[in-house]
Order: sequence, then C-alpha cells, then structure tokens
Amino acid sequence: PEYDLSPDDIFKGHTVAVLQLYTGEQFTFDEPTAAIRRAPLDCGPNAAEFEAGLKRSCQLWVISGSSAELPVEHLALIKGLVEARKGLFVWADNDPYTAAANQILQALPETRGLELKGNYFADKVLCEAAGKGSDKGVGFTKHLTTTGLEQLYEGITIAALNGPSGQRRTLIRSSDGAVVTACHDRDQKRILIDGGFTR
Repeated sequence: PEYDLSPDDIFKGHTVAVLQLYTGEQFTFDEPTAAIRRAPLDCGPNAAEFEAGLKRSCQLWVISGSSAELPVEHLALIKGLVEARKGLFVWADNDPYTAAANQILQALPETRGLELKGNYFADKVLCEAAGKGSDKGVGFTKHLTTTGLEQLYEGITIAALNGPSGQRRTLIRSSDGAVVTACHDRDQKRILIDGGFTR
C-alpha cells in the first residue's frame, strides 16, 4: 500500500544531521538516535563544522531553541541544503521555543510567510482526520510521515503554524483545529514543520 511501513534497514547508509538548539529538561537526542538506529551527525556551532556536516547528510533536523541565535552563515547553509533538494525538518514547541524555527522559516523563500507561535494546551490523542483534502479536520492526514500511525499524542503545550495555506500542506491539526504540523513539498524541495517537538 502507498502508506505502508518502510522495510527494516531502508535508511542504512544515510546520515541525518541534527542541529539541537533546545537543551532544557536534560533533553538529549539519545532515544531518537536509538529509534532510527543510526547515530545522527551533531553539527557543531561554527559554520565550517556545520557545512561539513551538511555535505555528508541527506537531511537536516533542527530542534528549535528559545532565541533566534542562528548566524547568517548557518541560515545561508540551510537555504543551500533546501536548494540541493535535501530534506529539512524544522521542530519547534510552545513559545518561546519557536524562535530559531521562525528564524529559519523567514530565511527560506518557500516558507517566508509561515510562523510558529503560541503556547496551546493540547494533551489529547489524535486519530486520522475525517473528510477529504489536506485541510480536512482535527487529526493527522495520510502522508509518508504518518505511515503506520493509528493514534498520535499531540503533546501538552504546542505551537500552531500560521500563514498562507498555499505555502504548506497540513499534516496534523490539533484538537482545537489549529495546524501544528505541515510540509512544503514542491520542486523536490522538502520541508517539514512541526510545532510540538516534545510529542
């Protein structure tokens, strides 16, 4: 089926770069690393280390921090990654952990009108959304990133993604109907945006 689970070891040999800006609550990337069974490349803070890490990677995952701290050089390298048709996953959470994510969204022409904001109490379990189309209601839509899901905990406090619907495809609407996860997938440029990294 189109949305079936991926076979074991399909990701073997691929490297994912991770730029972790959030460090609160003793948050580490240990558990996700074990889940994907491939040690992520932890890109260093200087531009040369960051560039070297991106060259070896097929994707970049950014876990947003509470300040817009990314240097112009890093933003240019992220833009180059998108132009090179490599995947970008921008993870945020409730305010103020949207700052670096929004800095990236504003730096990219594909997402410039989008903004993550809010501190919404969620704490519910979502199922597949009913109806047709990508903006069809509360829950998650069928997409490669939701493959195999039957339920999804939305998180306790999360941010919503605001901005023109023409710039994104909704993947998850929270229990209050706000868009919390979306993607941009045009011209082989793939950007995933999520307002609840603690989910």
